Amino acid sequence: MTMIIPRPFQDSAGPTKSGFSISLGELKSKAQFFKVSITKVAQVELFERELKQGDCLKLMLSDEPGKVHLLGIALQPDPAQENAFPVTISGAYKTASVRLSPWCQVAPGPRPAMEMALAVKGVDVAMVKLPEWARVPVQKVGQGKPVMGG
Repeated sequence: MTMIIPRPFQDSAGPTKSGFSISLGELKSKAQFFKVSITKVAQVELFERELKQGDCLKLMLSDEPGKVHLLGIALQPDPAQENAFPVTISGAYKTASVRLSPWCQVAPGPRPAMEMALAVKGVDVAMVKLPEWARVPVQKVGQGKPVMGG
């Protein structure tokens, strides 16, 4: 009788976790905030190092049709910039996170962390896909402009 030794299953073509997530938190005062988190593994893959307290992220959103589902994430070397958001490192797994004011209206109540799929990974920048509830409202033609062309 021949011995058959089973092997662990490895799905090389299957989905992998991006390491980027977003959640909606709510304070007792009912004020809401988005929390964008990046795992240690994703930090090393994107920035070639672990983030530390004092590092800042640059987050980019667009209200152009076809781009409202994307969130750009990059390291911001200059903490004095307007778009520099200081990271908080927490937990044993050294997850980096940033709290942000909501950029869209979201129904009351917290939402648990939801993984954001990686759309594009460039050099020091990642574009991730926002869930439906966290997408920027699309600018409509003529929105914000006077009706009479003045």
